[in-house]
Amino acid sequence: MPAVNIQIGRRAFPLACSEGQEAHLQQLAVEVSERVEMLEGSMGSSNDTLLLVASALMMQDEINDLRSRSGNDDSDDAITEAINAIADYVETIAERIEKA
Repeated sequence: MPAVNIQIGRRAFPLACSEGQEAHLQQLAVEVSERVEMLEGSMGSSNDTLLLVASALMMQDEINDLRSRSGNDDSDDAITEAINAIADYVETIAERIEKA
């Protein structure tokens, strides 16, 4: 598995990913980092763990909103799977930050 160094806020994290997913993982990290930086400004906190947890909670809230709007149509199954994968990924990053 390829290793990718991502940066979220001021912290760098080495992560493994599937072959060919390196650029995608980097882009996800950029998007999460942008959210963390936005929260840092609005919350007035520089605590990396707190900012990441707040970001994860906001993302999960958005995921829940999308789920509640999606209904039970089969065409929504792919969207739901993608949302679940993103949620799992964010939770993994949060766990790694807590351990760091």
